[in-house]
Amino acid sequence: MLRNLKLSAKLIGAITLVLVITSGISFWILQGRINQQADEAFRDKLRQITGMTAATRNWFAGNIDVMVPDHNFKHLEQVPVVVAMRTAAEYASHEGMKFRTPSLHPRDPKNQATSLRDGRWKLSRKTPHCRSLWNAPRSMGAK
Repeated sequence: MLRNLKLSAKLIGAITLVLVITSGISFWILQGRINQQADEAFRDKLRQITGMTAATRNWFAGNIDVMVPDHNFKHLEQVPVVVAMRTAAEYASHEGMKFRTPSLHPRDPKNQATSLRDGRWKLSRKTPHCRSLWNAPRSMGAK
């Protein structure tokens, strides 16, 4: 079949084949870079939300004597952690994300951990460098 073709047709075919192969390889490499950049952008948004949440909590906790002078908390909005979590949820919604605080034993059913999150928590309990997170002292009378 190829013997019957002219030299110019063979050259055009070879050039086309090389272009298709190189285009496929470059698309595959470019797609990997795009995915990597998207992952980095997502992590950067998470860092911003986490940093803003920690700063809000720290500022509110540092000024708790001004905000709640007698330490008589009458509203949930006076608790630094609650303020920080609500601020994070609001900021995340502006970024197109959904902020949740899942729990293994939630009081509110909407905070029930998904099966994926539950599996990751169980795995982290077995991971040596994550044990310190599970053995940390708990506050507010939690068991």
